[in-house]
Amino acid sequence: MTILGTDSIAAVISQAREWSDQGLGVSLGTVIATWRSAPRTVGSVVVVNERGEFFGSVSGGCVEAAVIQASIETISDGVSRELSFGVTDDFAWSLGLACGGKIQVRTESITHDGGALLKIYLLVISRLNQGESCYLITNLESGRSELIVEEDRSNSERDNYLIECVGRKEPKVLELKGQRIFVNVFNHPTRMIILGGVHIAQALVPIAKLSGFEPIIIEPRPAFALQSRFPGVKIVSETTGKAVKMLAPDNRTAVVALTHNPDHDDPGLLSALDSSAFYIAALGSTKSQNQRLLRLSNLGVDSKTLERIHGPAGLSIGATGPAEIAISIVAEAIAVLRGKLLELDNAIG
Repeated sequence: MTILGTDSIAAVISQAREWSDQGLGVSLGTVIATWRSAPRTVGSVVVVNERGEFFGSVSGGCVEAAVIQASIETISDGVSRELSFGVTDDFAWSLGLACGGKIQVRTESITHDGGALLKIYLLVISRLNQGESCYLITNLESGRSELIVEEDRSNSERDNYLIECVGRKEPKVLELKGQRIFVNVFNHPTRMIILGGVHIAQALVPIAKLSGFEPIIIEPRPAFALQSRFPGVKIVSETTGKAVKMLAPDNRTAVVALTHNPDHDDPGLLSALDSSAFYIAALGSTKSQNQRLLRLSNLGVDSKTLERIHGPAGLSIGATGPAEIAISIVAEAIAVLRGKLLELDNAIG
């Protein structure tokens, strides 16, 4: 698994390492706070070398020049800097934003002290490529950074407090014992396990990909499991129950059943319910969903567990046709992932 994207943390750090290998000093600029409609989200990064060349973005272009200059100064003296920028409503319109905002950017040299900080970021990429999420905790007063890997972190009171405050969502600055602490969150990629290589799956796969999911098809039927139907997508030709267990869904994995066939969908859903998958959904009408829940209940699944199954799958947006239904499914998965589903339900309902 490789983390992709022209301004992803992996791509940015890869460029930083390339410049470092060339003997160039490198600074990393990170958005540590935003207000209103800021151009980029908290955690966005840019790397700058001593020649003023840069890669990545912290503002979509509107304040990059100032960040580059501050970064060059940081490379020169090794001193981290915090910069605040306001984006006016008029200028925001030129960037395609609804309104202006404010961003706070921190620059820090990642090649000082033998590249200690660069090594930490390279470890972040390594962990992400292994499917592990991690947190980079930086004391903004002392500049000390520490990497905490979720899968093997200690149970220290401080670590648990910081991670509980941030969760697995947006990085943020926290106050702890009079110290400002920036907790950056690096989540491994999301997956979407799709039960059934049916027609709607052909629409769902590209939309899921564009939304940052790694789609995986489970399809034991040879006629539906053709690679030509899903170019470049992993296809698991096993029964759904066995395949889902093998893929071991975690809390960055969505599982979606599409076939309407209980013999195909139900075993996969049962395995998904036995996992920490963050989103489990099944296509079909409300009547089909009720019948599905009754079948699974008769197999011993309790009512609280059955509430995890979103059915009919997708946000209720009046979707018709494979493409619109696929969009509604991905949208609902994202809403659950971001903790926004209740807000959307209230808005739509």
